[in-house]
Amino acid sequence: MVRKSRRTDGLSGAGVKPGVVSPLAAIHDGPRRVRIVLDRELLRRTLLKFHPLVSNRTTALSPEGLLRFLAATGHTPFIVDL
Repeated sequence: MVRKSRRTDGLSGAGVKPGVVSPLAAIHDGPRRVRIVLDRELLRRTLLKFHPLVSNRTTALSPEGLLRFLAATGHTPFIVDL
């Protein structure tokens, strides 16, 4: 299940608009309160495209790049079969 952020989640005050769903928002989760869950099938793709915290732009990362980014933010994603 993907749950969108709410104002009470604490990320909206850190540069993430309410309702934004993107693993890139992990950069604003200093206390590491957010759990990142990724579908294993997603990680089999060549490129992953995400909104970089604004919905009028898109950026692309390799699966390895996404995992490195998440590690750099201190997040270890849960990889599941959905």
